[in-house]
Amino acid sequence: MIEYTKHQLWPTPVYQSKIQVKDEWLKMCDTTPFERMKTDNGDISIDRNILNSTSLKKDIEEHIDLYVRDWIKIAENVKFYFTSSWLVKHKPKDWSGMHYHANSLISGVYYLKVPENSGDIKFYKDGGKNAILETFRLDYSAYNFINTGVVAFNVKAGDLLLFPSNLSHSVTDNITNDTRYSIAFNCFIKGKIGKLEYALDLK
Repeated sequence: MIEYTKHQLWPTPVYQSKIQVKDEWLKMCDTTPFERMKTDNGDISIDRNILNSTSLKKDIEEHIDLYVRDWIKIAENVKFYFTSSWLVKHKPKDWSGMHYHANSLISGVYYLKVPENSGDIKFYKDGGKNAILETFRLDYSAYNFINTGVVAFNVKAGDLLLFPSNLSHSVTDNITNDTRYSIAFNCFIKGKIGKLEYALDLK
């Protein structure tokens, strides 16, 4: 038998955890003013800093700290903070096309209410372009993170996902008669980074 070593270089770190949904956060879904997205495929809260008015903010900050310190190993001199956060309402037949989040480093989604079959989040390799799959349409005996260009997460209420902001993603159609609620957010950094002529102080 031939022996070999697998080196999976530069993986994309997608963090998944759970935060128990509180009644106060669910009530927020009923009291928050929304507006229809310009793409007409969902509603978005008028308040674009929705986490500032909830106790959920502190919970998510603890997970972000685990993500960047424990896993990615970013030094303590860099502080992460929310630049924006918004409540998303997906009514029946609503969806979200493939996109990424500009002007941020880390993005995430927290799921408040997720009826069964109300939409999966999908992540795309290389912005949805996988050269081997797209060029040759090869058949595979099994799918894994090397040969697939799309990975779907069947999320539940209370799930939290964190990921690099440049990772393309979408949400499949809500095929239920119920409404799905989630909070999306973006984070950037502040603090002293770099050394000598490359030093930068972000405030």
